[in-house]
Amino acid sequence: MYQTILVPLDGSQRAERVIPYVDYLAKAHQARIILVHAVQPPVFYTSEGRLDQTQHINEASDYLNQVAKRLDLTADVQTVVASGDPASVIQWEALTVGVDLVVMTTHGRTGIGRFVYGSVADTVIRHVAIPVLLVPAHSPPHGTWPKDRPLRVLISLDGSEFSRSILSPTCDLAARPGLEIHLARAIPPLVSTYAEGAVLVAYDQSDELTEVKRDLDRVARDPRLATYPVVVHPVFGPAAETIVGTATTVGADVIAMSTHGSGGMVRLVAGSVATTVIQHAAVPVLVLHALAHATDLSPVGAPGDRRINAPRV
Repeated sequence: MYQTILVPLDGSQRAERVIPYVDYLAKAHQARIILVHAVQPPVFYTSEGRLDQTQHINEASDYLNQVAKRLDLTADVQTVVASGDPASVIQWEALTVGVDLVVMTTHGRTGIGRFVYGSVADTVIRHVAIPVLLVPAHSPPHGTWPKDRPLRVLISLDGSEFSRSILSPTCDLAARPGLEIHLARAIPPLVSTYAEGAVLVAYDQSDELTEVKRDLDRVARDPRLATYPVVVHPVFGPAAETIVGTATTVGADVIAMSTHGSGGMVRLVAGSVATTVIQHAAVPVLVLHALAHATDLSPVGAPGDRRINAPRV
């Protein structure tokens, strides 16, 4: 259950596309919402630079207060403006305030808005041990999840125990009227190469298909999924394209996947699967990094000046 949700905003309309999803989750879980905005510190701390910094902090505080007033929530809404690098500010808040979920857009404009296509998302996802819900910048401006039927979730698996770590965060999304779970696992097609004069032998992947389906059926019987309808999808094709395509086919409202990227853009097991899914998905993507299993969780750096406004009830 998500009790405290961190929502980074940069003042852009793209970043604010997360608001309907935050509203949905807050109402479903009676969650506390923390809206955060990072203000880049001046390069040189002159008297003029300090005055500009104070003005930027005041403007950011006013902006977050306006967003908070627009939210139709029954939970508390708290606003935080901090001076510092956007990724560091987000990470610091996530690790020190007891946040259960970070919800942010995949692309804003500059600075804190450069989530997926810059270094911010890479740093945040690799340094927080909590799920991150990424809302695509190309999603509908007022898109949200349905309230008259179960939330339809496509969970991407690869056969490893690690990939199944996303099950609990996915179930935490549950609210009335519940979830509809789709388990998908891609079976990469075999590519044959042969020298001139050699005989090309056709590969039969029926055994692999049977084994993948058997594995998905085992996951479907996981106690965490016991109260939800579950459909399995063993599908031939490249991993990222298969995940996105299957999500479209089943009409998924959200894609859920585990990653263990250690550098560069976020990675799923090996390669750039998660990156490709995030960039091409038409629905939000729930991501959990392998850091969730680590014990050393140290913030990359504390923010500078920090203003916290009282929660609004």
